[in-house]
Amino acid sequence: MELHVDKDVGIIGLYGLGGVGTTTLLTKLNNKFSTTPNVFEVVIWALVSKDSDVGKIQDRIGGNFGFSDDSWKNKSVDQKAPDIYGALRNKRFIVLLDDLWERLDLN
Repeated sequence: MELHVDKDVGIIGLYGLGGVGTTTLLTKLNNKFSTTPNVFEVVIWALVSKDSDVGKIQDRIGGNFGFSDDSWKNKSVDQKAPDIYGALRNKRFIVLLDDLWERLDLN
């Protein structure tokens, strides 16, 4: 298991082979951040899985803000991004993505 921290963009990458404890560690982080006041205002956990794409990840993240109706789900990736950005832009937040199989550009 390896931990990568990119201080410039505020991203922490945790990756490792299946079975080495990455999901267990993410679960502990989720539980800690969810119960510790003044660290993050919003804690989002999203299971990604092997066949997920950015649009499906946006649906999982958007669901935390009530963006789950069919009209929102039918938007393009580029149309969903401003909605998510608007919900998160003034908040301290963490997004925990579990079971990633490849690098994703989340910008």
